[in-house]
Amino acid sequence: MSVASPVEHQTSPYVRLEGRLDAETSPTTLCRLAKHLRRGGRLFVDASRLESCDVSGLEMLRRLHDVAAYRGASIRLVRPSPPVRRALQRCGLGGIVLF
Repeated sequence: MSVASPVEHQTSPYVRLEGRLDAETSPTTLCRLAKHLRRGGRLFVDASRLESCDVSGLEMLRRLHDVAAYRGASIRLVRPSPPVRRALQRCGLGGIVLF
C-alpha cells in the first residue's frame, strides 16, 4: 500500500492510495489519513489506483468516516477503482463514504 504525500486541493488535503487496502495495510493507512482531518475540513482520498479492498479495508473507510465526523470534518472518496466501487456498493457504504 502506498499513501502519497498529500497535496492541497482547494485548501483541502488530497491523498492518493495505491495498491491493496486490506488487513495488513488498513491500520497504518487509517493512522496516516486521520492526521489530515481538520475541524470543518474535508479530506479527499483518491482511490483510483487501489487494486482491491477487502472487508478490513472497508472497515477502515467506515472508521475514517467516524473519526472525521467526530472531528467535525468529512471525507470524500475520489474516483474509486471498479473493484473498490463494487465493494462499497455491496456492503452499503456508498452512502457513507461519498464519491
